[in-house]
Amino acid sequence: MEFNLLALLFTIGCCLISIIISGKSWNNEAKEWFENLNHPDNALMVKFMNKFGIILYLLFGFILYYLFVRNDIAPIIVMIVIILIMGISPLFLYKTKNLKLFFYSNLIIFILVPMLIFFLLQTNLTLAIIVIIYQLWIIYEMSYWYRLIKLNK
Repeated sequence: MEFNLLALLFTIGCCLISIIISGKSWNNEAKEWFENLNHPDNALMVKFMNKFGIILYLLFGFILYYLFVRNDIAPIIVMIVIILIMGISPLFLYKTKNLKLFFYSNLIIFILVPMLIFFLLQTNLTLAIIVIIYQLWIIYEMSYWYRLIKLNK
């Protein structure tokens, strides 16, 4: 894979837009509200949420760059939508304090990731396996949010 400055700049821009949107939603009031919710027992989600988000942006940024260099249009669009939803969904959560809206926005990611896996299986098995592992995390995450919704009706 040869270096492509335009692909790198677009990838960084896309990730930064998502991070900025997500960051705009996080403040002390949102943090306090979230911490005061009734959380499911053994919730890994609360402990690792911020650190995992950083890892995801780095990983998805690399994948998006890889797709730009390959000029694969369909998976580029899927990846951009996933990255933008990653930024918009916390905004939904913390501005509206609506757990169901957040759950449904993440359900879109749950549906899009298998499409991304399908595209990656055709070009890069390693990245496809990493995204499959992420899909397993999404399954846990969706069950966490579902339980969180039930505990905080």
